[in-house]
Amino acid sequence: MGTHIDEADRMILNLIQSHFPVEPHPYAVLAGLLSMSEEEVWERIQRLRSQRIIRRIGAVFDSLCLGFHSSLVGIKANPSLIEKIARTINEIPGITHHYQREGEFNLWFTLTARDLAVIDQTVQEIRGWEGVADVLNLPSLRTFKIKVEFRI
Repeated sequence: MGTHIDEADRMILNLIQSHFPVEPHPYAVLAGLLSMSEEEVWERIQRLRSQRIIRRIGAVFDSLCLGFHSSLVGIKANPSLIEKIARTINEIPGITHHYQREGEFNLWFTLTARDLAVIDQTVQEIRGWEGVADVLNLPSLRTFKIKVEFRI
């Protein structure tokens, strides 16, 4: 299913994963590092975004250091309602991502909040949703990995 990317796209993707410049003109800085024009870097990044190769460009913070709590949550969802449940999950503040999986608990997501009570309250609300048979709440105790880079 892969999308074709060329060597210039690879160079951009490898660079911006962890080194996107926080500057007034970041695309000009990237252009200088990549020996391209600012316009070419901008156009390539916009194309990669439109192809959904790049989902977002933004900072990643260590929520634990900022005083937040997080939890991995699994839902035992009725398969015929899983799309509806996933769309509803997308509307909850603090959900970073979610995945459908095979198995008894077939929908998983991470939830981050300033207060553990907010996480508990959210989990309790989800328990009452149509099509949700059970919810597993696994609070994070320690972070072992916060960053991953994919060498393209």
